[in-house]
Amino acid sequence: MSNRTLVTGFGPFAEHLENPSAYLSSCFNRDHAVLDVSYKYVYEFWDALVKEGAYDTIICLGLSAKATRLRLELFARNKVGNGKDVQGETWATDFIVAEGPPCLGSTIMPPDLIFAASEMLDAKTLELSTNPGDYLCNFLYYLLLAGHPGQVGFVHIPHFEVVPIEQQYDTIAKLIIAAEAMAVKS
Repeated sequence: MSNRTLVTGFGPFAEHLENPSAYLSSCFNRDHAVLDVSYKYVYEFWDALVKEGAYDTIICLGLSAKATRLRLELFARNKVGNGKDVQGETWATDFIVAEGPPCLGSTIMPPDLIFAASEMLDAKTLELSTNPGDYLCNFLYYLLLAGHPGQVGFVHIPHFEVVPIEQQYDTIAKLIIAAEAMAVKS
């Protein structure tokens, strides 16, 4: 069985004229997409992706400017803040999916395997997070978890000056390989 994997990143936003997630998403020899930091764009991307149904595994990357390590997000929340996107727009409601559950868990791999990913955690480059924020990273993550039947995970990344690109690449590559192995088994 072949496994199709998509890695996403985001384009520039606010004062971040270059978003490291855009570059990093292109480094894994997998299909990749760089998304505009726009609610409309992300929603349309999600809608097309779900209709296409071409991917078994989706790994999303997004910048967390204050992060000191990569953060594997364990949950997405059905919540949108009031921050404006690059088009100056906000989402029309404070929730993402009407009548959706308040929280959806990562499907990248079973929780016991996430916690067993000790070689990545021991390197002090990756931490587990339960706070994906309330901006477009969480928005995309929740939509994918609510509507994509395959595996979905989200990793917030710091700037490359904080954690060098080589370390970020190595950590995310291990996560992709582990997720693909889980997809083949299921």
